[in-house]
Amino acid sequence: MDEDLRLHLNFHAKLRINHWPASNDEMMRQLRKKIKWVQEDPVYKSKAELFRQSGIPCTAPVHRILKYSPVISGLILYHFRAETYEVGLAVANAWGSVAYPLHLHNALQQEGLLSLPGSSVETWEDMDLVLSILSNDSLFVGAELPKNPQDYFKKFCLQMGTTASSFVKSKHKRTSNLENLLSKKGPRGIKDDCAPVSDMFVDRYVRNTGQVDWTPEHVDQIVSCSLFEEEGKAEDGTLQIGQIEDPEKLRERKKNIAAGRVGKKTTAAGARMPPDRLIRALTLALHAESITLSFPYLTLHRTAWGVLRAVREACEPLLLARYGPAYMERESQLPWVVGWIFMALMEGDAGLFVKAAEALKEQLRRGKGSKAMQKLRAMGFDVGVDRTICLEVYGNIFTFNFAGHDITAHTFTFALYFLAANPGVHGWVSEEINHVMGERSPDEWSSSDFSRLKCCLAIMYETSRLYTPVPTSKFVDGNLPKSFVIGDKTYWGTNSLEWRHPRFILNSSTQCGNSAQSFDEEELIARRKGTFLAWAGGSRDGVGSKFSLVEFVAVMASLFRNWRANPVLDSSLRVKRPRRPGRGSWTRSRRTRRLYCSCRCYILNAVRWCGPWEKRL
Repeated sequence: MDEDLRLHLNFHAKLRINHWPASNDEMMRQLRKKIKWVQEDPVYKSKAELFRQSGIPCTAPVHRILKYSPVISGLILYHFRAETYEVGLAVANAWGSVAYPLHLHNALQQEGLLSLPGSSVETWEDMDLVLSILSNDSLFVGAELPKNPQDYFKKFCLQMGTTASSFVKSKHKRTSNLENLLSKKGPRGIKDDCAPVSDMFVDRYVRNTGQVDWTPEHVDQIVSCSLFEEEGKAEDGTLQIGQIEDPEKLRERKKNIAAGRVGKKTTAAGARMPPDRLIRALTLALHAESITLSFPYLTLHRTAWGVLRAVREACEPLLLARYGPAYMERESQLPWVVGWIFMALMEGDAGLFVKAAEALKEQLRRGKGSKAMQKLRAMGFDVGVDRTICLEVYGNIFTFNFAGHDITAHTFTFALYFLAANPGVHGWVSEEINHVMGERSPDEWSSSDFSRLKCCLAIMYETSRLYTPVPTSKFVDGNLPKSFVIGDKTYWGTNSLEWRHPRFILNSSTQCGNSAQSFDEEELIARRKGTFLAWAGGSRDGVGSKFSLVEFVAVMASLFRNWRANPVLDSSLRVKRPRRPGRGSWTRSRRTRRLYCSCRCYILNAVRWCGPWEKRL
């Protein structure tokens, strides 16, 4: 906090604004003195001086009283955090350094010119966090994010304090000067009602002017002001504290807080509530607001101002050409650049908007978008979106929505080759399908029918055992051994580059039966759960597992009810096996086995199936 105040005073040594008097800077200097006074530990200094005068070395540790008294430590931390929080919001409101850049940030996201939270380095993490902490109604009139150029400009001007009646719905109306729209009330600042529980203690522990009555009724009233709510239960380890997300409920809670009505109806209940439950509720409410109270608005003010400078510099030629040199007379009017950009966008000129996006993304690539977040992490707060986790989530979404279909299709294609190579299985499968489905048409089938097709499901399990759809593992070094030992057995891969763990571990295991290397559909009907890697049971399964099983069985039932897959000879794979000189032979089953065993592309597509379909009689 002390360093943040020092950097702020240095930043504004020459950068001034009319409605920020010098007395405010002096107040910040006095706050720094108080922080330094605590940092220097006056108790230790007095003790060390006394020991020195007595000729005795002082062995007492520095800040001993803070280490041994968490109550004093907490009160001191709260005192300075509350003061710094108040100063930070005052600076942000006076300069418009948070609200107006956030309006630009939102517009760029809405138009797809800026990445969504956590998706890439081109994300302004600090602004995303501010928006989640302060909520929409603190930064946007009407508590709704603008989503079109007209609303971008309108809500920006309303935030600046312009008269709402000055606007009309016609997008062709031109407003030539923002100064003509300014109202007497001034800008609409960020509301400071986002930490109502912590605010209850400001008069007593910051200004030393109030009193806190620690009665059950009073504590219950304080807790009822919280903008957070409990989710889950502590007994089963699911307790979480989250912000109230219902806009109506949140708006009503803030309205009641402002009117002083919160908690009055629960006074009797609070008096009857056990003290331990009241203390627990108060602790959770204060803890939930700790990040709100600790957010370094002064840091965000400086970085956002730097971003505005970069945007203005990038847009300078276009601004001069469109509005002339009078568009900004002094640097304190820098937030107005956002208004000029929105005005041009509303009138159909997106050049400034696109240029601003390029400048902002360049600043974000330089790490300017997460300075406040870094300070919060240094304080011990677990904030922000881990991009690795976020990309992992996106990858899972892709897997569930697209790759899941792909894997199912691959498995079905493998199954076609196996079925063609084992013509005796067709009758077994067809008999079950006709027994379950009867004479009904496919339009009359239901999902409950598919669960009865055990043979079709066994085909899927046996196929995934022999040729798993899971991507192959790679050896990066050709000199690595081609085999590995498990217990007293040695397992070998097919070549130096690829090995398939399900094929060479599960297939060669005695648990898979004597015919581990051959296709045996009956082997898996009674197989216990957890035998196979693909579609196995357990927490590693995806949510699409059940869908995949149903899809596979449904396709099997549709095709093999009345059809069979036959193999054909591929001349490029012909291999002669001499029985006597000059002659060779090739059986249908052997041809197909050669086809799927020789194919170098393990992940097959359905279009690669080259065999004909034959109508069953």
